[in-house]
Amino acid sequence: MRQTRPLVYAAHPMTTYGSTLEHSRLRAIRDLLPGAEIINPAERYDTGAQWLEDWPVLVRRLHGLVVFGDTQSSIGAGCLREMADAWAMCVPVAMIDSSLKPCRVSKLSIEIGLLPSPSRTAVLAGGESVELSKHFRLPAPTLHLVQPEKRRQHD
Repeated sequence: MRQTRPLVYAAHPMTTYGSTLEHSRLRAIRDLLPGAEIINPAERYDTGAQWLEDWPVLVRRLHGLVVFGDTQSSIGAGCLREMADAWAMCVPVAMIDSSLKPCRVSKLSIEIGLLPSPSRTAVLAGGESVELSKHFRLPAPTLHLVQPEKRRQHD
């Protein structure tokens, strides 16, 4: 039986796809969860239609969801839906703040924009710090120690 790594989804705004901000946040998540498979939607989906088909199945398989915003900690409607769906499925949700520290999402502030360009964003606010592996109830990474071979002594 093949053992799979825990799945953790990295929700973030499409405006951050391919940016240095995205790369630094993903690196931080990977460093914090070395035994997990981190799913980056920027690499997984080419279209919104692909996301709409895959997401309802994927969210049920997740061990956790980590969200991060743009430089202003803003997220869009897609991240809000991903977080809401995760919470509805009892998938733990955490965020990575601007200092690359994991914490609970303590508040979402909805930004109300005026016409003709209504805003569909929310601003994340972090709460208490969390240890992601414990928050997501992931098993501790297993270390495989390899014994060095004994040297043969020549007579």
